[in-house]
Amino acid sequence: MPPTGNSEFASNDRASLLATKSNYEWVAEGRHTELGLYFPDTMVASISSKRTTHSAAEQGRRDRLKSAFEDMAEVLFGSNATIDQKNVGEGGRTCDQESNGRKGNLNRIRLINMATERLKDQCKQIEEMKRILDKGHG
Repeated sequence: MPPTGNSEFASNDRASLLATKSNYEWVAEGRHTELGLYFPDTMVASISSKRTTHSAAEQGRRDRLKSAFEDMAEVLFGSNATIDQKNVGEGGRTCDQESNGRKGNLNRIRLINMATERLKDQCKQIEEMKRILDKGHG
């Protein structure tokens, strides 16, 4: 169907708007008919369903990730550590268990770096213990 509206301005305005997003995005927002885009109802419903499904799946992924980071922080630092929900860089606050008995914040990047360092230290300790045991049995 051709777009509605007789004025050249309206046509140019629609063309400018259409150039800002894909047809898929206009359909997903439910504004496609305003711009003279007409699609079968089944296709519009399918796009809406995909968007809803994707949003739910993405929220589930974020929730699992948050839970995993919280578990990691608790294993590394006990119950006094919390995860800073802001995605801040290295300059973010870190876990500080001794400061006034309050929970310290720990951003995710810093948590991963600290966990990596702790694992490296534990691997060194294991190797040292193996050497000590080998000397004792040798």
